[in-house]
Amino acid sequence: MHVRRIDVSPSPKNVYWNDSGSSIVLALEDNYYLLNFNEDEVTTYVSEHEGEDTKPEEDEDDEGCEEAFTFIDEYADIITSGLWVSNDCFVFTNSKGHIYYMIGQKTMKMANADKKQYILGYDGK
Repeated sequence: MHVRRIDVSPSPKNVYWNDSGSSIVLALEDNYYLLNFNEDEVTTYVSEHEGEDTKPEEDEDDEGCEEAFTFIDEYADIITSGLWVSNDCFVFTNSKGHIYYMIGQKTMKMANADKKQYILGYDGK
């Protein structure tokens, strides 16, 4: 059983989950998507379908739990690296060398980088 099939083309280059598992960023080649994960809906779906025998050909058409993810927004930018620094704040660099942070649905530029930069980690101290 799978939770939910998300059809995006091309396949994501990176998938970034926040620490609580409630938000996800799918980074594709030319854009990225922000989604919310609905854990309660998935738990209910799994408990309702627990123990069901599914044949492989039936499972191919199964989209999974439709309520598993809520689409929030699509952004036309290329993420080269990113990191959730809290459950609400996603920091990333784009292909132009700019450093951004996203809180909720708002994306704001923090800085311009002289050369290509990558976000490797975050220490809240």
